[in-house]
Amino acid sequence: MTQHFTLKEMIYSKTAADLGIANYPDTVQLFHLFELAHSLELVREYFDNRKIVITSAFRSKALNKAVGGAKNSAHLNGYAADFYVIGNKTMEEYFLYLKEIDMNINQCILEDTVIHLDITPGGKREFLVRERVNGGFQYIRQYM
Repeated sequence: MTQHFTLKEMIYSKTAADLGIANYPDTVQLFHLFELAHSLELVREYFDNRKIVITSAFRSKALNKAVGGAKNSAHLNGYAADFYVIGNKTMEEYFLYLKEIDMNINQCILEDTVIHLDITPGGKREFLVRERVNGGFQYIRQYM
C-alpha cells in the first residue's frame, strides 16, 4: 500500500484467523485503507520514522462484532487503525504529539498501550483518553 504499510497488516486479525472470519475490504473500503496508510506514513514521519505496529485496522462486520467494536466504528470503513510506536517515548507522549500534526484527524484515542486513529473525512479533531472506571470504560476529552 505504502512504503511502510502493507495490505496484509491492514486487514490481519488474530481473532478473524482463530474464528475463521473473512476480513476482506470491498473496493471503497480498500480505497479508504490506502488513505489511512498514507496518513500513517505522515504519522511515522512526524515521529522521526519510528516503526509503527498496527494492532487493528480494517474490520469486517462479523469481525467487528466478534471483538466487541462499536456499531459505527471507523474500522468498518477502513478509516481507523489502532497502533503502537516502537520508540523512546510513552504512548501518552506520542498521543499528545499527534495534536500538533497537520493532517485530517476525526478522532484520536489513547487506549492503554495503543493509539486509535480515525481519519474519517470532515473530522471533528477530537482527542480522548480511555480510562477504566467501575469495570467499564470512560472517555475523557483532552483536546479538540
